[in-house]
Amino acid sequence: MNDFKLVYDFLNDPNTFSWADKMLIPMAGILLISYLFKKKIKKFRVWVIILTIFSSGVSIFATTLEYTGYADTIKAIEKGETLVVEGEVTNFKHLDDKNHSSGESFKVNGVKFIYSDYHRIHGYHHTCSLGGVICEDGQVIRLSYIKDNLFNRIIKLELAE
Repeated sequence: MNDFKLVYDFLNDPNTFSWADKMLIPMAGILLISYLFKKKIKKFRVWVIILTIFSSGVSIFATTLEYTGYADTIKAIEKGETLVVEGEVTNFKHLDDKNHSSGESFKVNGVKFIYSDYHRIHGYHHTCSLGGVICEDGQVIRLSYIKDNLFNRIIKLELAE
């Protein structure tokens, strides 16, 4: 029986979801519009307003999509829909740094996991080349994960000590 050290927990990850970065575009647009009105600058005023409305809409849409994924992950955890697998890492494949559409992948007891730092997901996604802890075959790990339509999302990662 192995003792495990907790390395990643979705529920305690401060980078999982934040409103702050999502509001930068609308805030910048509002500040720019305020500046144009305060200084009585009429040139580009209409275009700045149109661009601000459009970019704010896109930002709100993207934020809503991301928050929905985050909330769905929390609900799945609360409902107990997480699965656990423990064992050695096999078939480890590094991320191809030249192809950002690729991912890092491995299996544990036949369960496949794939992720990438370049594709934000709700769960562990830190590749070895960018500071992740899963780096080779033979590592003994325990994963809590959610089975998704496309892939298995790692919710908790523990390394054998």
